[in-house]
Amino acid sequence: MTATQQKRELAHASRTGDLAAAAALLAANRNLVQAWEPMMDACFEGRHEMVKLLLEWGADPNILSGSNWAHRPLHRVVEHKIATPKQEGHHRTVKILMEHGADPLRRATKPPMTAIALAAMGGDARFLKELTAGQPELDIFDAAAIGDAGRLQHLLRKDSSLASAVDEAGCNALSYCAASRAAPSAVLECARLLLDGGSAVHLLAKGGPPLYFAVAHARHHALAQLLLDRGADPHDGISLLHSAATFHFEFLVEGLAWLISHGADPNRAGEGGQTALHKAAACGYIKAARRLVALGADTDRKDVRGLRPADVARLHRKRWL
Repeated sequence: MTATQQKRELAHASRTGDLAAAAALLAANRNLVQAWEPMMDACFEGRHEMVKLLLEWGADPNILSGSNWAHRPLHRVVEHKIATPKQEGHHRTVKILMEHGADPLRRATKPPMTAIALAAMGGDARFLKELTAGQPELDIFDAAAIGDAGRLQHLLRKDSSLASAVDEAGCNALSYCAASRAAPSAVLECARLLLDGGSAVHLLAKGGPPLYFAVAHARHHALAQLLLDRGADPHDGISLLHSAATFHFEFLVEGLAWLISHGADPNRAGEGGQTALHKAAACGYIKAARRLVALGADTDRKDVRGLRPADVARLHRKRWL
């Protein structure tokens, strides 16, 4: 068996939890532990015993994957997936990784963020407790993400410019507040502190402004209303649906209705003259398209190519209304 075949077999064993097969492969070729795929597959599935085995053989608990998403093990475990609910194995995996030196403050994924911020966006309080058990030195972005108003105030007193700072992901701390599913009241308090300190309410990051994250990802309408009260424009970023093409929004359809009821124009056009309905047609978002039509979207609106939404759906081989 070639080294490539061995690596493929180890990844399969890691994914399925076959400890005996994994141990045999590692004994035959210790260098296999340097591959990122087995660790990522085991972390994604919550195979805590497999993760422990790989770490005991010398796997790097902070290894960066070579995939387009650029995960580290902690990120791969805590990342929220609608179709893959977390279970006890995922929580035990986080503990094992942390015990072996995984750093919850190291950034990964695209755009790059910490495992703490990613867990806050997923909303699993247990992950946040596990990741912050060692009392890491949170920056303004992570403090905002988990709703740590005390830490956030401390940082702002030391440097008030942090309220408007932007990180390497192109986000300000307000963006992290808006996308967070951590304790709603605490996150709301952090957002107020940041807005009072001058945090930009119109900043576009990861496909949308803070308002879109609050409405369609966190479904935190009290925070969304605060953003509107402080000057947010429901037309920032063109439309929620356009933004969703580059950043997954679990509560997209409900979010469309909320934004339109608060002043968003369902027929506002973006690049190429495409409206949100054109984008829904191109992506095959049938529920979103039906909701947009019910909320006043124009099915006869043409883009710069002269294409109606139904034409766009056919062009992209997507089902239409």
